[in-house]
Amino acid sequence: MTDAQRESRLQELNEEGNRLFDADRFAEATAVYGEAVALLTPADAHHAPPLYENLGLALINRGRWRPAIRALDRAIDQDPAGRAQALAFLVAALALEGLIDEARRRLAEYEGLHGPHPLGWTAAELDRRQAEQRRRLAHRRPG
Repeated sequence: MTDAQRESRLQELNEEGNRLFDADRFAEATAVYGEAVALLTPADAHHAPPLYENLGLALINRGRWRPAIRALDRAIDQDPAGRAQALAFLVAALALEGLIDEARRRLAEYEGLHGPHPLGWTAAELDRRQAEQRRRLAHRRPG
């Protein structure tokens, strides 16, 4: 595949994934974005952030926090200031996965770059979730 063909295919896959996403067909969108990501080469660096962000958002909508975290982390790899939406959803995915310390770190990063979190995540909410996790763990019985 030539560079021009790959460039065209990446654009087609992104548009197809977006149509599927907009139709709430998140599993299919995930597969299409995944196919696009698999085509990326170092020459396609400008395509990587939006494709990984789209993949991460599709995975979040499927409740697949860990793979979403990996995709969103790749989306903001080089430019967290320029990928506000990816960073915002990364905070949410980390919190929902129970990775509270990392969510808190990324929330502080988001707030420093962009201000209050658009989905309402706050340090107080993360503290509440962490305390809840600790209570659940403290009440577990030994096996």
